[in-house]
Amino acid sequence: MNSPDDEVVVLAFDVRKTFMIAVPLIFMLVVSLIFDFEDWLRFEVGNVATLAAFALCLFLLWIVLPRCCYLRLQKDGFEIRYLVRKRFFPWDEVRHFRVPRDEEGRPLGEVVIFDLIDDSPLLTDELRGFYDATGYHEMIPAIYGISADEMQELLNSWREKHMRARWGFSS
Repeated sequence: MNSPDDEVVVLAFDVRKTFMIAVPLIFMLVVSLIFDFEDWLRFEVGNVATLAAFALCLFLLWIVLPRCCYLRLQKDGFEIRYLVRKRFFPWDEVRHFRVPRDEEGRPLGEVVIFDLIDDSPLLTDELRGFYDATGYHEMIPAIYGISADEMQELLNSWREKHMRARWGFSS
């Protein structure tokens, strides 16, 4: 069994973001009910289909999405899980987590970018070309309920802590 120090999971789509998506859906349903109340009482096929689609959207927003998108930090690396794919990066193959900034120091979006080491097996020709165009290999969106700056600090501290432990350095 893992101790709390071995693993942290930071979930995506926190309640505030889900609520911001759900409010317009609820508003559209309520407006439809108000203006077409007599039609809704007849339970026509279109109305039932609309209610079913609305229920499915709410189910996806509150149940499915928070469980299938995550960032898991472990002692040997970190795993990013999106809706349809999962990627694992060992700590010793990544470097330089940072938030991209403009010339005035303002963040360029809510993302954390990082580079892979030169001899990493994860580094493909496509990623090398991407680095030439952008200045980084990979990007993590800050959708996990913390800001990009906080996520950068968290990732850098985990990498440093577990790289020190791996190479036998004391903290």
